[in-house]
Amino acid sequence: MGVDLQRVADSLAYQAYEIATVHRLVIQPDSQLLQYRTALHGYLFVVRGRARMTLNREVYRLQPGSILHVPPGTHIDSIVEGTSELEYYTVMYKPLLCSGGDAWTQDEVFVLEPGELPEIVEKLSLLHQAVRRTDRLRALRAKAIFLTLMEQALTACVLRQQSQQSPHEGIDAVIDYVHSHYMDALTLEGLALRCDMSARQFSYYFHKRTGYRPIDYVIHYRLERARELLMSGHYAIRDVAASVGYANPLYFSRAFKRKYGSAPTSYRER
Repeated sequence: MGVDLQRVADSLAYQAYEIATVHRLVIQPDSQLLQYRTALHGYLFVVRGRARMTLNREVYRLQPGSILHVPPGTHIDSIVEGTSELEYYTVMYKPLLCSGGDAWTQDEVFVLEPGELPEIVEKLSLLHQAVRRTDRLRALRAKAIFLTLMEQALTACVLRQQSQQSPHEGIDAVIDYVHSHYMDALTLEGLALRCDMSARQFSYYFHKRTGYRPIDYVIHYRLERARELLMSGHYAIRDVAASVGYANPLYFSRAFKRKYGSAPTSYRER
């Protein structure tokens, strides 16, 4: 039976909890960690290496990109497999009792397989740093980063499910993803990975569905959003560029002029 992704998403979105600890661990090849018992709810994110973990007598094989959820009181025996170190992050959290007294809905072991996504690894590093800060926004910053990385992981899982059902459904889901993440660093390989396809196969299906190559579509959508911003307010060109994913305003201006025939400033003054 697969993981109920909607239920996981709802628990993260609607139930109250706080991030308790975030740790990064590296375990040497052929090492074992036996008879460990969890005290809190938590997620384990594998970054590098492979492991066989036995949780309450059930075996799970984890690889880069695997995300393992565990409730309190879970007995874990871990064995690092292969010749590579096992690097992973643990994010432990505490459910908070709401006024309605609703029980926490995520009290079981499950594994998410969104794929090996660099943006999730980057968010884990940022989260690891955020929980060690001492400023007033520490808890809010950590929660925001955690929710962002879980949204990315669950979105990738949904995309993989849809791609397995139909390539066209997977492509449509990627298009939706681009529409909500166009300001992020998007690559052909990264988008293809979300559909569990090779870059060549993904590019073929995407072009067949939209008439654009994937990165050409990203550029098209970014510039469309930029055009709307230019026409709706007096924002600085550098701010418009940054908001749609261009760190270099000059590069943005050149791309804009190629598409619309005039520079951003001239286009706004029409």
